[in-house]
Amino acid sequence: MRGGQIRIRQFLLAVGVLIAVAFLWWVALGPLTWLIAGDTVREITNTKDRAAAVSDVRQSIIQSAAGIGAVGALVFAARNFLLAREGQVTDRYTKAIGQLASEKGDERIGGIYALERIMTDSARDHYTIVEVLAAFVREHAQPPTGADEADPRVPADVQAALTVLGRRPRRPELELRPINLIGTWLRKADLRGADLEGSVLCRANLHGADLIRTRLQGAHLDGADLRDVKGLTRGQLTNVRGLEDPRTFLPSYL
Repeated sequence: MRGGQIRIRQFLLAVGVLIAVAFLWWVALGPLTWLIAGDTVREITNTKDRAAAVSDVRQSIIQSAAGIGAVGALVFAARNFLLAREGQVTDRYTKAIGQLASEKGDERIGGIYALERIMTDSARDHYTIVEVLAAFVREHAQPPTGADEADPRVPADVQAALTVLGRRPRRPELELRPINLIGTWLRKADLRGADLEGSVLCRANLHGADLIRTRLQGAHLDGADLRDVKGLTRGQLTNVRGLEDPRTFLPSYL
């Protein structure tokens, strides 16, 4: 539907441009020519000389119009390119969201990495994709039950979403709100080098997670479980909130 609407808009725009060009051509060779020529040309009594003067005026108008037309063509081409690109991004986003909702883990992972490519290509969709992936983690990173209790690590699709969130492009002006990972089960998650500055990790279970070089400055860790995490240093906890909360557990080496 979106692609069809774009094609209709392009067609109507092209028709409008053709009509406008025809009208301007008539104006240029008629009223505009005599307006520019003025009384000087009208007062030429010799028919041949007056025709030559009018021809010179028209030639100047045509040359100017050609230059303007070239600029207009570039603008039109650029507009078409942007519209087509917008349509492609929309189609890619819709497909990726469909994969994210799949019951198959490999398809969900494919959708996550497809969203990462869109986020890299389109700054406009950056924050929306961050929100979608964070919501995915909140929904799927839950305490294991039944047979899953034997392996407390996060599922592969959740790990993929965390990886993408952690290495998202640095666009501070688009980080309107912190990443919300409240109450998520992230035991033994691989968060090495992840950018989680300012993230809300209240009540998150990070027991045994790999936090080597993880950027946590300004994060909210109220009630979070960081026991046995790997590689955490005091420097990483700069301006972190919730460290004084009695429900927050830090690794024994800190």
